[in-house]
Amino acid sequence: MPPLKARKFDRCSLFAVVGAGMALKDAGIDRGSIAAGRIGIVLGCGFGGIANSEEFLRGYFCSGAEGLSPMLFPNTVPNAPASNASIENGLKGPNVTFVQRFCSAESAFMMACRFLQEGRADIILTGGVDELTTAMVRGVKAAGQLRRNGAGFGEGAGILVLERGDHARGRNAVIKGHVGEVRTIGRLIPGLEAEGVDRLLSGVEDIKLAGLSGTAVAEKTLMERLPAVERLETGNIIGRALGMGGLAMAALVLSLPQGLPACMWRPRRKDLTTPLNSGEDHLFNSDASQYLPHRPPFLFVDKVISREPGVSATAEIVITADSGPFPPILLIESMAQVGGIAAGQVAGAGGVLAAVSQGRIPAAMDPGKYLVSARVVKSFGTLHMVEGEVLGEGISIASAILTLAVGSLG
Repeated sequence: MPPLKARKFDRCSLFAVVGAGMALKDAGIDRGSIAAGRIGIVLGCGFGGIANSEEFLRGYFCSGAEGLSPMLFPNTVPNAPASNASIENGLKGPNVTFVQRFCSAESAFMMACRFLQEGRADIILTGGVDELTTAMVRGVKAAGQLRRNGAGFGEGAGILVLERGDHARGRNAVIKGHVGEVRTIGRLIPGLEAEGVDRLLSGVEDIKLAGLSGTAVAEKTLMERLPAVERLETGNIIGRALGMGGLAMAALVLSLPQGLPACMWRPRRKDLTTPLNSGEDHLFNSDASQYLPHRPPFLFVDKVISREPGVSATAEIVITADSGPFPPILLIESMAQVGGIAAGQVAGAGGVLAAVSQGRIPAAMDPGKYLVSARVVKSFGTLHMVEGEVLGEGISIASAILTLAVGSLG
């Protein structure tokens, strides 16, 4: 970057621009061979370009409107780092910034996983970025937090490259880790800390390494309930600024054994069994029968994991040893059912699998859980072309392009 151009950026944006470029290079991503619209960036940020904000506001308070500098204003907002990083690195996919205290970077990570799962991008850069100024130190001291949550100052950027498993394998990428499951409980409510930690850790098994960031070490109940495994706590080294979760996650990935397989993200956000007509805010309903006319034994979808009508859907099918052999050809029907959910099918509407092309299925199916995803490629009236895929333990075992006709039965 030319020095003159670099001078126009705030320090936080420079961290993000350089960090994003280094991440892309480390991942071996040739931007010339991948559509720019399929690469996005989702960052967490605490204060952003606060030095520019301070200078911008000082001009106003000291000289009124005449003292305002239009050159400074674009870098006063928290989303400036992600925006500048996307512009300088030619990323035209989703672009989102999270400001959520000490879990800003982790919240960005969750959204990045969701974008990939829903097919909105093939590659997402995610992590956190923050800068440190003397004005911040003075402000924290004035608020009486210098020895509490404000302790452990830090700055920098930690950026990971998240990529859809099939896309990464298609370009023979070096996979450094995989995302198995994401959970969140929000802020622990005083007096109910134990319940919150139970929800977070319930059913979690086979942990070898736990990474801690932000103020996690200050949560006594959480620390007491963590499994007795090796813990990676970077705060004493790099600080605990609001965006430092990105560096903590990068350190965690670098500490993992090499060669781990990639797999899709499975979200757990809240109770997802809210009836569709309840009027309550919801992301989707996990009950497939709320969307499809099929009923057992012809309903193969056990649980809907995510759904964006007209765009995509993912679901889980479970094959048990005592249910008898599962004919692999039924994976086509499973993809069609998830495709109907993705295409916007609702209760009371029928659907017909009109055509199948480029179908690929395994010779046999073993008992276990399988992730079925469907993405709407194009729609014309009630006809929808859908790309379907089935993953087993993070490996693609079946796929097909389906043509569906979805409409009302009445």
